[in-house]
Amino acid sequence: MKQAPPAPRRKKYPPLTAAQQQQVLTYRKIAADHARRLVRGYERLVDGDEAESLAMLTLCRAAQLYNPARAKSGIWPLAKIMIPQRIGEAIHVAMHRASQRDRSGAAFLAKQEAPTASADDRRALRVIIEWASEDPARAETIDRAAVGDDLTPTDLDRLESLREALGLPVVAVVDVATAAQRLQYTRKDLRTALTKGIVPGYRCGAKWRVYLSAALRCVAPGALAPPAAPER
Repeated sequence: MKQAPPAPRRKKYPPLTAAQQQQVLTYRKIAADHARRLVRGYERLVDGDEAESLAMLTLCRAAQLYNPARAKSGIWPLAKIMIPQRIGEAIHVAMHRASQRDRSGAAFLAKQEAPTASADDRRALRVIIEWASEDPARAETIDRAAVGDDLTPTDLDRLESLREALGLPVVAVVDVATAAQRLQYTRKDLRTALTKGIVPGYRCGAKWRVYLSAALRCVAPGALAPPAAPER
């Protein structure tokens, strides 16, 4: 089994002398401000604090390289050249890492299978398209039903014809009077139950329509109130 190559050893530098430390302290503020200006526009890659840390390290390295016998102007001219190079390298590395993350994310999404419709779903969609294309009013009915608008009796008749075209079972829908008699409710109690969602149904204009089969399964007859005398 092959072993991973050892990580490269970091180069160690000797500690700063007292004179070098004094040079760093002298130019610390100007180096920090210079580094923050260099990363403007790249804060998402290298923020200001990181840029300032890199500037301090570079300033220390410039102090070690500085030779007072060859230059009398201090370490700043050298540091001013080295800091942009170090900041540029950091930005380049951050951009490379970001591009690698983007590629890995795109590769992951590419591997995901797009949802596919079954043969029955595609057949049902073709039936709906053909049914709606025969009459523009049918498409308007579908739009109203999809957004939850109030449906007219004509809309309900159209949707029933669509159910038949799709081969779906026909749902028994009755008026409040018929449902109240079957469920042994008063009409007032039944309307209250419809409003609260206790009994399945829907409002058609000013009137309620009740899904009788579902109501018989969900609510026991006479559960809301005792039978009342027949209304005249």
